[in-house]
Amino acid sequence: EARQIERPTFEGRELADLVAFLATLRFFEPVGSPESGKNLFSERGCDHCHGRQGEGVRGGPALRGRGRPATIITLATALWRHGPKMYQRSRELGRTWPTLKETDVADVLSFLNSPTKEVRR
Repeated sequence: EARQIERPTFEGRELADLVAFLATLRFFEPVGSPESGKNLFSERGCDHCHGRQGEGVRGGPALRGRGRPATIITLATALWRHGPKMYQRSRELGRTWPTLKETDVADVLSFLNSPTKEVRR
């Protein structure tokens, strides 16, 4: 009301369809290994800017422990929004741009969503 945005209305099965869609999102998230994800995080050089545990350092923000899970959508959104700046920064630091194979994504997401104390070296 304060923003003068009209409240959405649903007809027929629209609300049921929306709820079913939202309920299935987590079902289709890939499942991977937090330990493999931690290794990939380090091997690809993500730890240089985001910290060894993804806790965030001066060069980059925290990617773990932010109070909400990392998903394929949040990962893609973050890379879309911040990717060009991250790419430029990696070039300035003389680092190669990290690449992930499709099969790596589940492991990295599992690492980012794992409790910090469970993934130690």
